[in-house]
Amino acid sequence: MTNDTLIQCLFLTYHKIEKTKSLITLSVIVSVWNGILFGVALVANGLVCTAILKHRELRVRASNTLLLLLSMSDFCVAFAVQPLYTLRRYLELQERYHCWVMLCYRVLWHLSIGTSFLILFFIACERYIALFYTFKYKEIITVPRLVIFTGVFVASWAIFVISRFFGLSTAQYYTAAISFIITFVTFIIFVYIRIFRLARRHHFQISRMLMAQSSMIARESKITKTTAYIVGAVLTCYSPLLISLVAVKFFDDKIFHYYVFPVTDCFVFSNSALNPLIYCWRNSDLRRCIRMMLQFCSLR
Repeated sequence: MTNDTLIQCLFLTYHKIEKTKSLITLSVIVSVWNGILFGVALVANGLVCTAILKHRELRVRASNTLLLLLSMSDFCVAFAVQPLYTLRRYLELQERYHCWVMLCYRVLWHLSIGTSFLILFFIACERYIALFYTFKYKEIITVPRLVIFTGVFVASWAIFVISRFFGLSTAQYYTAAISFIITFVTFIIFVYIRIFRLARRHHFQISRMLMAQSSMIARESKITKTTAYIVGAVLTCYSPLLISLVAVKFFDDKIFHYYVFPVTDCFVFSNSALNPLIYCWRNSDLRRCIRMMLQFCSLR
């Protein structure tokens, strides 16, 4: 590794190193890939958000409201975080280092990660209540309540992220953040293990039930499978990053900053483009509404 100098940007340390051929190649590849993901995520999440907001039959379902909130989070990633990431990489290739770009990118990036895991947590809770407390579901889960709870938790996470500007140390911040993510991931995995055990029992019982009951169980089962695909996609895309955040404690952080984290960031950004494709693949009502919107736009 070539010699480097450190640039201190408030609570962030920026490693300024000499350009190498491998570094330039990697930066170009991740920037191009990020540009592709940016376009897909922006358009796909924009369509999903618009379809759910414009069509009441989609908006009244709590499960769709949570998908809307996750899609809005992914849209914000594509709209704000990914352009800042591309700008940062471009400036690094020009050997120009701007603290405000780094700070804005890291703060928004951390906000988006926390928001995604919070919404996944609420998705897991909603599915758990829908399947294990069926008769109390409508009493416990309402769309306004979901929006309020999500808003409160996201605001709390935002305050935690911003607290770094007011003296929270890097060690304290990452200890708390990683503990938060591990706790939520453990809970989500536990919930889905219980859900799929229940789904197996329903599979064997469904033939002995009335048609109305069978239809309801089949619908809830499909929603649960859809959310499981979403959770699986998020965990798959975020796993390289989470592993790297642990591994960086034992290796040269300069190598991780310039050679490992660019790759893990691409995995994270891939999730913002992948999620809306899963929604459309699994949700026929959403596909129909988006198709109607596109047909209406083409006729204008």
